[in-house]
Amino acid sequence: MPNTLFYRVFLLTVMALFLPSCALSPQGIDIQPTPEVEYSAFGGNAPVAVQVRDERPEDHLGSRGGAYPDTSLLMVNNDLPKEIYDAVTKGLHQQGFNVLNPGNKARRLTLYVDELRYTPAEGTVVNGVTVDVRLRAEVQEGSQLIYRNRYHSETEHKMPFTPSTGKNQTLINQELTRTLERLLKDEKLLSALKDGKS
Repeated sequence: MPNTLFYRVFLLTVMALFLPSCALSPQGIDIQPTPEVEYSAFGGNAPVAVQVRDERPEDHLGSRGGAYPDTSLLMVNNDLPKEIYDAVTKGLHQQGFNVLNPGNKARRLTLYVDELRYTPAEGTVVNGVTVDVRLRAEVQEGSQLIYRNRYHSETEHKMPFTPSTGKNQTLINQELTRTLERLLKDEKLLSALKDGKS
């Protein structure tokens, strides 16, 4: 009996020492922002051509951390610019802008994704992450720049366990959604798109 107890304690001790240093596997994230805006006729059917450019310095979202952070990367599964384009055009359409058939003379809204970053807490045991989103918007009419603004959202999350793929996907999409809602509710941006002035 004493020997059995000794081996159990020994096994638990070895597991406790080994588990924190385990390598974390890569994860694939589906980007699916869902910003919500109120339906309105504010845009007055003003034509707007939307373009999204991915200006991030790296193609991954960051590392999950752990013992080997360089191999535990979070990658985007789908088309990031397209997903943001779909979300923004939907939000503008709901506010009365013509984004479906804007034509050649439409004002142009260009969105730049400067940062979509996932940063784990330091250490081999990941019990916290920070998600950071930075976007830029420019409104042009012809060759004239009418309006420019930046939108930033960042949240630190504490958690008892290393987050799963589903959890990380939720955290990233929530932060991106929050940032896009700020953009879609920017009154000066909407005025620039509608009237050509902010």
